Amino acid sequence: MSVLPISPLIKLPGILMIAWAATVSIRHHALLMTAKSFQSLVLLTDGGIEALRVDGECLKAEVSPQSTLFPWLVVLLLKTPARRSPQAILILPDSLTADELRKLRSWLRLMTG
Repeated sequence: MSVLPISPLIKLPGILMIAWAATVSIRHHALLMTAKSFQSLVLLTDGGIEALRVDGECLKAEVSPQSTLFPWLVVLLLKTPARRSPQAILILPDSLTADELRKLRSWLRLMTG
């Protein structure tokens, strides 16, 4: 197996961009350190969600039917009028209590069909 020879002058900017993107993503999604990070979700009976951000903004959103449930991960796709594409929220099992996770999964199955 051969490796293409790439100049270090090309590799370094690529590595720096990947490191920067990873840092931004971890701060936003995992550590909830940015103002636009979601702090809590309220499930509504009409199939909507109220999402509270760290900065105090409350968004009313719909759950996309393309949201996905895995045993180890819940991928919520939220559709808001302000955005063209759905916004993804990743929820790991250790992010919620067992009862909260069960309720979320049941609610999603009911609302997304």
